[in-house]
Amino acid sequence: MQSDLIRLALLYTMGGVWADLKIAPLKPFLSELVDSEKPFLVEHFPTSFRMEPDNFLVNMVMGAPAGDPFILALLQEAVEGVEARREGGVYGLTGGHMILRVANRWPKEEWPDHFRILRYGDFWDVLVSRGELSYNRPNSHWSLRQEVEPLYVEQDEQGDDLDDCHPFRYPAEISDLASTLAESQYALSAVRAHLATAHAAEASLRHHLSTVEHSLADTEALADGLRTEITAYKSSRTYRLASRYGKVRHVLKRARRR
Repeated sequence: MQSDLIRLALLYTMGGVWADLKIAPLKPFLSELVDSEKPFLVEHFPTSFRMEPDNFLVNMVMGAPAGDPFILALLQEAVEGVEARREGGVYGLTGGHMILRVANRWPKEEWPDHFRILRYGDFWDVLVSRGELSYNRPNSHWSLRQEVEPLYVEQDEQGDDLDDCHPFRYPAEISDLASTLAESQYALSAVRAHLATAHAAEASLRHHLSTVEHSLADTEALADGLRTEITAYKSSRTYRLASRYGKVRHVLKRARRR
């Protein structure tokens, strides 16, 4: 039940998409759903006890914009049921039956005004696949554990009142969770900004280095050209004549001094 409450709290405070760890996408599809202004819910996949899941909903994949009133209604219904210590199992208190119970506050023809339902045939094994995790092992799934374990923390074997240790209280825990998540998100944004600055500085340095390398290459090419011209000049007739003329002038200067 705690994870059911947490996903509703996260969707209401931050918006986005919740998917259980065992859900794996088969193709990109979230952009259309996230851009929608309404929540989306998903029908349960067919099972041996319900071959045609007509509006039989699950919460293992769901999404909504932040502050959505339908998600708030789900969260309030779930929290009220837990605080009242109602019976009826996880699915009825915080899961798919609870979602359908809140949805039935409106006639079905008005559902599209409040949320969108993705039909199981268009979703399971088309957009996503379902894997197996530890809680799907024999006798580990919540649907089996709720048959042999108490739903609430304070109902321990000794009958001790553990109300002070209640793991989730609305709205204080939601506020604390939202604050922690906001701080983490801010820190992550700061890290991303520093990384972007570092990448920009590295790109600028690489650009300057490339410019220097090109300048050095141009200088070396110019030097090679000058060496070639000097070599060609030294081997030319003009150079030889100039050299001889210079020697003659030197001899004449020495003769005059005598």
